[in-house]
Amino acid sequence: MAKSGQSAEAIIQRMRESRAAYLLPASELARLREQGVPDKVIDYMQQTYLDAVRYDEWMRMRDVYYPYYSPYIGPYRPYWRYPYWW
Repeated sequence: MAKSGQSAEAIIQRMRESRAAYLLPASELARLREQGVPDKVIDYMQQTYLDAVRYDEWMRMRDVYYPYYSPYIGPYRPYWRYPYWW
C-alpha cells in the first residue's frame, strides 16, 4: 500500500479494520522502513504488538487476583471480615 502511494492514515485505517497484531523483529521493521513504509505505520505496527502483549498478560493475571477484588467469594463471606486466626 505504501508503494502504491497511499497515505499513512489510510494504511493504518486498513490495519485497524483487520484487527491484527504485528509481531515483527527489528530487522523486518528496518526493512519495511527501507522499502518506504511511513514511520507512523511502523509505529502503529509495533504498538499493536505491545497492546496484544498487555492484553494477554491482563487476561492471564485477572483470574489470579480475582478473589482479592471480589466482595464475596462463592457462598463465603469476604476474607477481611473474619479474624486472622479463622
